[in-house]
Amino acid sequence: MPASPLDFTPKVLLVDDDPQLLRSLESLLCRRFEVVAISDPRLALEHLRRHPIDVIISDQRMPGMSGTQLLEEARRHSPHAMRILLTGYADQRATIDSINQGEVFRYLEKPWDQRKLLQTVEEAAFAAHASRQIAAHPSQAPPAHQPGILVLDDDETVYDFIRVGVRRRIGEACPVAWSSNLEEALEHLNIGPANILICDVRLGDHDLAPFIKTLKRLRPDLLTLVATRFRDNRQLVELINQGQIYRFLAKPLVLGKLLSAIEAALARHQELTTNRNQLLRHSVQPPSPRPLEWRLEQWMGEHLRPVQALN
Repeated sequence: MPASPLDFTPKVLLVDDDPQLLRSLESLLCRRFEVVAISDPRLALEHLRRHPIDVIISDQRMPGMSGTQLLEEARRHSPHAMRILLTGYADQRATIDSINQGEVFRYLEKPWDQRKLLQTVEEAAFAAHASRQIAAHPSQAPPAHQPGILVLDDDETVYDFIRVGVRRRIGEACPVAWSSNLEEALEHLNIGPANILICDVRLGDHDLAPFIKTLKRLRPDLLTLVATRFRDNRQLVELINQGQIYRFLAKPLVLGKLLSAIEAALARHQELTTNRNQLLRHSVQPPSPRPLEWRLEQWMGEHLRPVQALN
């Protein structure tokens, strides 16, 4: 195998029930990575239990087990492996499950762009390798910041619902703040504490997706929970790849699901503050060249205090 630009040879597991697509993927990736191609998702899980893997790339529609189900199981058995869902279908349920259950690094569509796919797998492999190194040499440093939640929503009843629920389950140690506009939100993110953002994809007449994606580039430590009635699958895919949203919650909010998502986000944020190289697992795909997002990033960069760089 030709030398990889990485200083190790990443191990990649491909799972697809289509033999022709599996061969095409293997042919593309085998020059840079050590590739294992398996057509049966159950056999893929068995392989994961026995062998270390850096990146898992799975098709969505397979007999017996979907790609999101496979990646959810893979997250339990091989937590350091990075997960990529590759699909030819615009399946909204699969997109939501890939966020909430699979915690995917990227959601890619067929037919794939070869250059983009290779770059994505390389980034994922590097993040997985860093994650394993951290696990082998865990830091004992305490969390750097007090936990806190910011709710960005023009409906104050949403804030009240979240605030009361968090107080009952988690207590006063995790304050919940509310902003009804972007200026207030950025100000609160500067003065904190705010490690978790809960927001809709709409704020009045404004589309918040560009804000969410830009904020993740400027504040990679921030974990975003999207709570909305809107379900645009194309937008959701962009929010995975370019915004690394941590959870998707449907409105009206269900308290149990909301609190479970918040507790998972708080635990994840503690890991990020203890070992900041874990932020590589939440790195985002460069955005499409859109003037609106460029102007938004410039404006937000002028108003948002930067975070500490990776160690």
